[in-house]
Parts: sequence; structure tokens; C-alpha cells
Amino acid sequence: MLAQERGILVRHATPVWRAKMRDPGPGPPGSRQQALAEARKLVRTLASAPDPKRRAQAVLSELRHSGGWSPEARSAIEAADAWLRERPAVEAIGPRLRALLARLA
Repeated sequence: MLAQERGILVRHATPVWRAKMRDPGPGPPGSRQQALAEARKLVRTLASAPDPKRRAQAVLSELRHSGGWSPEARSAIEAADAWLRERPAVEAIGPRLRALLARLA
């Protein structure tokens, strides 16, 4: 017997696929510098990674999720993400990410 047939009101949780994503806003102070440090560490180990493209995506994700970026820096991160989705050669990923990190520093 269904709960509604018994006169019981049931409140269902919103499914994950229907939940609205909210922008967390700027992160805590220093999160930008922490993201840059973590991204540099990931780029240093890019050549030895089993899947360099996935590692590059992790670098961009780290940068994207930290707060405090200027609009120019955010557009540079998004441009690098769009470039990575074009499936560039593995040899080109490292220099491009190093240039991005130098620009953001």
C-alpha cells in the first residue's frame, strides 16, 4: 500500500540531478595561492602520469574551483579548458599549462 493511500504525506528529497548547483563564491583567504601551489605540483608530475590529459584536467579543476580570480584570469583558465577539450598532443600539454600558471602567478 502506498503512503499516499494511507493518508500519509511523504516529502521526498530532491534528486541530485535536479538539485541546482550554487556558486560557492570566493574561497577563504589564500585559496588562490594554495590552488596555484597544488597546480604546480600536478604539472611537475605531468610527464610521469599514467594519463597526462586527465592530470591536466585535474590542474584546471583545481584552479577553477578556487576563488579570488580576476575576470581575465578566469577567462584564461576557461580558454585552457576549451583547448584541452580539443584533444591536443600530449607533448603540448605541459608547456601550455606552465605558461598558464606563469600568467596566473
